[in-house]
Amino acid sequence: MCLSLAVLAQPLAAQPPLLAEYDPGSRTWSLSNGHIEAEFRLTRNNLLRLQTLGRPGGKQWVANARPAGSPIYLKIDELVLDQDTAWALQNTRTEAATRGGVRHVIQLRNEDAKAEVTLRLEIHPGQPFLRTSYTYRNLDQTRRFVEEARFLNLRLNPERHPIKAFYVDQVRQGTSLMFQTHERCLAQQPDGTVSVRGGAY
Repeated sequence: MCLSLAVLAQPLAAQPPLLAEYDPGSRTWSLSNGHIEAEFRLTRNNLLRLQTLGRPGGKQWVANARPAGSPIYLKIDELVLDQDTAWALQNTRTEAATRGGVRHVIQLRNEDAKAEVTLRLEIHPGQPFLRTSYTYRNLDQTRRFVEEARFLNLRLNPERHPIKAFYVDQVRQGTSLMFQTHERCLAQQPDGTVSVRGGAY
């Protein structure tokens, strides 16, 4: 399970240094590379929240945990593990990632759900996005089924600006690959639900 959250930024001549720090006093994980910065925190109530997300000196999508969001969302049988789940921190470390990146590895446990989640938060030089992924381990002897997984349960448009959806259909019918484009304004469907999916094959 992996999410790449892209935020556009202007390229810089010199790459700012990477920052990946953990403050055990506030149980806060920070990441920054001059293009994007983020903070994740395990609150006093043991809730894992995205505290801040934004462009240094620019747009802030999340400030002071508003809007509330978490990098973990799992539906296991009828049980949901999300931003309102209390977690016990088992272990955390910072390690090198590929291509000069750096990664936080955070191991969390919920005894009531018999669940262990290992979260990875990764940042690379010169790239205006974070990479997050997590793995789930069943600590129970009972067989469990993961019915749903999300990567960042967050409303990124609190100002209610118009948003356009753009997607492409690809068709091959005995000819070269043909494309059909679709574009529509989501503001014209205020009560509709928007699902975002990405991938390649």
